[in-house]
Amino acid sequence: MHHVELKSFELPWEVCKMVDGPELGSPSADEVNLRIEAAPINPAEILIMEGKYASNPPYLPGLA
Repeated sequence: MHHVELKSFELPWEVCKMVDGPELGSPSADEVNLRIEAAPINPAEILIMEGKYASNPPYLPGLA
């Protein structure tokens, strides 16, 4: 599974890195796996990336 991860806070285009995460296992009977093709970056997440909004690295945008 690919995702964007921040290890430090600076300009978003300098700190956003696409990384490989663990593969998802098979879902149980009451679960589903979704494939996300694209996701927007929220303006608040840009503030987090710049270190202007409360969060601690490492940070995964969209999962705060």
